[in-house]
Amino acid sequence: MLRSKLLLSCVLMLVFAVAASAQPKLKIAEENFDFGYTPEGLPVMHKYWAHNVGTDTLKIIRVRPSCGCTSVPLTKNRLAPGDSVSLALKFDTRRFKGKLSKTATVETNDTLTTANKLKFTAEVGMFEGIMIANPAMVYLDTLGKSEQVVMIKNTSVAPYKISIASPLEDFMHFELSTTELEGKGEAAILIRATPQTPIGEYNASVTLHFEGPQPQNLTIPVYGVGYLP
Repeated sequence: MLRSKLLLSCVLMLVFAVAASAQPKLKIAEENFDFGYTPEGLPVMHKYWAHNVGTDTLKIIRVRPSCGCTSVPLTKNRLAPGDSVSLALKFDTRRFKGKLSKTATVETNDTLTTANKLKFTAEVGMFEGIMIANPAMVYLDTLGKSEQVVMIKNTSVAPYKISIASPLEDFMHFELSTTELEGKGEAAILIRATPQTPIGEYNASVTLHFEGPQPQNLTIPVYGVGYLP
């Protein structure tokens, strides 16, 4: 009888220890993002990725943006251990100009850190950087103009490497003509709306990163309308 009671006590203690150690844990791979230079007039967007690296279900209670940006509804707000979800923020440039910094707070049931900060920076308005996009913003629709080529001009004499810095929307296709941009040279980026484009008006954007003597980012906003096939 005594041995049975001791065994039961050990089992209960083990169960309680496992339960106590099961904790949700939020990890955001990239908390800070730089849109770089972006024209005034259209919203730009970026996706942050939230991961549950804990041992219990993570609940995202809400995403609370600061003034000037809005969060896109989550596809899910409960993450099992090892699961992830994108947190998209939309920033409307029409009410701002110049250099700025904005934040959004992600509130969860993570017992160690209940609120995580997302941050982005941008410089809205006239381009003063080394790279210039023409056109600076793009309009697409699935009935007519479903793609646009944007030319990127390097105004410096130094060579730069080009890459796409922002995660891509599933319904948008971006294609760089080169990853090496010579001094005073040009590169093209093809922006295309795919058949997965949502019905109705939509906003998207692509952020390019230029690595060289003076690294910079440049964001091209995309506004479009999707129609039923």
